Amino acid sequence: MPHSLQNIHNLTDLWLNYGAQKSMSNEHFDFYCSQQWPHRHWFDTNSSIESVAENEITELFQQALEQSKAGAILPIWQIPNVPHSQHAKQQLIRTLQNNGWQEAFQQKAMYIAAHQLAADTSRQSTLSLTKVTTAEDVAIWSDIGSRAFNYEIDVNVINHIVNQHNCHLYLAWQGTTVVAGGMLFKTGKVVGLHQMSVDPNFQGQGIAKMFMYNLLDCALELGATTVTLQASPAGYPLYQKLGFIDLFDIVSYKKIADV
Repeated sequence: MPHSLQNIHNLTDLWLNYGAQKSMSNEHFDFYCSQQWPHRHWFDTNSSIESVAENEITELFQQALEQSKAGAILPIWQIPNVPHSQHAKQQLIRTLQNNGWQEAFQQKAMYIAAHQLAADTSRQSTLSLTKVTTAEDVAIWSDIGSRAFNYEIDVNVINHIVNQHNCHLYLAWQGTTVVAGGMLFKTGKVVGLHQMSVDPNFQGQGIAKMFMYNLLDCALELGATTVTLQASPAGYPLYQKLGFIDLFDIVSYKKIADV
């Protein structure tokens, strides 16, 4: 599977584990949505969508989006070497803009092959890691992420996935103080890095880089052949320095109000 598809598969599989469900299906696309955190909605289109008339596909998109409430987030990506998605992408963007959705944020899908990672990268870190296993751990992990990302992580969702076999949550410690949290989510031989956050009280001290060394070492221990992530503009320079390679852009739209 191409790295671009590995990236999206890992990401959307995580959202399904969070609780998203398929809410509409036809011969041209499947539509998935989650009415709880992280409120992700997305379309999985196929090549038949290229032959659909503009007014028809717009109506189908609108029917699906009627299930979305204010606050819903819908990412749009253009996967390389999948040309049929370009037409659908432009139609979907126009439909969103005409139905109360606004561009909210952008990310860069990235990957690195495991053989490009040095073994024992965690030796370059002064942090120690512990697995998140208890409700108390989840509360600490969620609190750090909520304050770092400036949105509220639903602890009920995290408690639902914390002990799943393919989901690995970590707390990073500097001495006796928890300073960061993150997640590794495994799909096959691909390990996705998600929700990597540093406590705002400890940002700007090089902790993110050290924590990444720890997490990449954990990914190798999990048997990863590829590590994927979706970088924010703030995190992108660090990931690029660590050797992650650009794949494609992700633009997320947020439903502000019903139109």
